Formats: sequence, C-alpha cells, structure tokens
Amino acid sequence: MVRDSGRMPSRSAKRRPSPIDLPQELLDLAPVSLWVADFSDVKRRTDQLRAGGVVDFEKHLDKRPQEVLSLIGTIRVVWMNDVTPSLFGFRDRREFPENLLEAFGKASYKLLKESLVAFAEGRTEFIREVGGRSPQGQDRHLLLHAKLDSSDTHGLARVCVAITDITPIKGAEEDLKRSEATYRQAFERAVVPMLLVDVGTEIILDASSAFQQMLGTSYEALQGAHLGQCFPASRRERCVEDLGKMLQGKQPIVDTLFLSHRDGTEVRVSAKSHAVSAGNHPCAVVSFSPAAAAVSPWERRAKVDRRASSTLRRKLSDRERLILSLITTGLTNKAIAERLSISRKTVETHRQRIMQKLDIHKATDLVRLALTSGILAED
Repeated sequence: MVRDSGRMPSRSAKRRPSPIDLPQELLDLAPVSLWVADFSDVKRRTDQLRAGGVVDFEKHLDKRPQEVLSLIGTIRVVWMNDVTPSLFGFRDRREFPENLLEAFGKASYKLLKESLVAFAEGRTEFIREVGGRSPQGQDRHLLLHAKLDSSDTHGLARVCVAITDITPIKGAEEDLKRSEATYRQAFERAVVPMLLVDVGTEIILDASSAFQQMLGTSYEALQGAHLGQCFPASRRERCVEDLGKMLQGKQPIVDTLFLSHRDGTEVRVSAKSHAVSAGNHPCAVVSFSPAAAAVSPWERRAKVDRRASSTLRRKLSDRERLILSLITTGLTNKAIAERLSISRKTVETHRQRIMQKLDIHKATDLVRLALTSGILAED
C-alpha cells in the first residue's frame, strides 16, 4: 500500500485538511485508528480482469500471489489520524511504511487479499478481525472495518477505514470461556447432587451427573424442566413452596424434601442453595444431601457408614471440616479461598493435612468418605 509522504505530514508540520467532514483535531482525539485509502487503481485493474472473463476473483487471486502483491502496491493512503501510526509502533506519519504489508505483520497478506476480493466483487463494506503482535511484542487482536464512501460507489477513490484494538475484549472473552470450562468441570465432577436453577422461573438450567444418578434420570429430561417435576405429585406443591422460599433467600436450608426417583420411590433429602449469576438472570446452585432424620434410598446406595463420623470429628478441626465440606461441593482451591477470604496456598495446606490425617491419597476417596460418613449432614 503506497503512501505519498508529502500528503501525510507529521504532527508538527502544517496539517492537510481532513477529507472527512469533521475537524482534524476531533478526528485525532478519536480512540481508534482512522484513515482514508484510495482503491481507484485496484478498481481499474479488477475491471480489466472482469472484462477478460474473470468471474471468481477469490479463486483467481489465490493462484496469483504476485498479482495480489501488485494490487496491494497500488493502494494509496491519502489521510490518517494521529492514532494510526502509534497503533502500529511508528512515531508519526512520516515513519509509516509505504507498504501496509509491513504494518500489519504476518496476517497482512491474507487480510489485504480478502479486502481486494470484497471490493472487486462489488461489496461496499468489509469487516475482519486480525491477530498479531503489538510493537512491544504482545499478542493482540484488531478489528478492521472498511467502508466505501457512498458518494463514490464506482471509483473506489475514498474507502474509509477504522481499526480498533479489541485485545481487552478478547481477553475478557477468553477469561469467560476459561471460567465456564472450570465451572463445567467442577459441576460435572461434583459428587454432591446439584442443580443450577433460574430463581424467577424455577426452571432447571443444569444438572450434575450425581443428581441424575440420584434420581435415575438423564440430563435431557432435566434441562429446561420445571423444578416441580423432580417431586412426587402428592408432595409437589409443598416441596416447590419450601424450595422457592430458599431460592429467594427467605430461609437458608430446607431440611426435608422428597424427590421422585425414576423407579417411583421417594428420595428424602435436605437442600442448600447459593446465589449465582448466569448472564442477566439471578440463579442458584442447589446442592442436596441425605436428610439427617432418615436414611434415604440414595444413602443406602452410597453405603453410609455413620461410625466414620466420630473418627472424622476426632481427627479434624472445625476449620478442616468446613474446608472438607466445601471440597465435596466441587469447589476449586481458588474458589474455596475466595469464599473463606484466605489464600489459595492455605487451602492447599489444609487439603494436604486433611488427607494425611485420614490416610487418604485420592481426592475422590476423600469426598466419598466425607459423604458416606454423614458428618456433613450433621454439620
């Protein structure tokens, strides 16, 4: 992309009037890179190719990289704002390279070829995201938006380009994906049966494998169902009312609920909920444990050994039992640390000490012992 140095003076030199109908000073204050490019030579060449029988410009240029480079070299940048040079690591307009293949880095060829194809095919707008490295060597993401001036739809002499650094947004997206993956893994592997429920509608958004096993049902049968479908018909109204109060924060725990197993038996449990947010919807993670007052079918399947409770109480401190209870809900060390306002290292130390005291070497065995001992229900 060729630049005429005389047309882009430095900031200290006399300014050339902006080709955009806004004051130059205002355009220089814009937080994004703005420029105007002249594609008129590209237009003339693509018209010649079309007259010569070329219909598919993408296919034509894919086989002719030298022609792509030649076309890129005919593009002229006729104006840019002050943000543009600094975005690409140059001090001012005079340092900006004559060929934009140098400015955009490794992704330049593909990006500029796609823009040539877009305008050759008659499109008036082109949007692409391009990755690369900042002048400081850091990974970054740019969003390029090129649009043809509506008053010049035939000559391509005024193509307005805006380039926005969207690296912070992409970083936030990646953080969100990682947090969702962590939640998914913790939720799925949790030994304690859990549901993710929309508080307003009481619709089940997610169900852990342990909950599916507890009721002998499937994820497909639970997702999108109303919470009331988990209860026996004869007890549904009362159970939904009690659980609704807990979801709305009116009571911390429901001591006795009766869930309906697929085989028709009733599973007696207690439930706790923790408020979470899923998008703009207030939600709650509801965890279930055997009701303290009775031995449920679920407890019998788990082969509950109540005698282990006294052993755990004798060997573990109150703090260690608290951390053990949080471990069984599937929380990570980091999440437990945030919940208790302690360091992650402290949680790891507690976890190791608990396993040493109980002579347990696997996390799954630790959770299984905690659940089958009944100590969590007693706490």
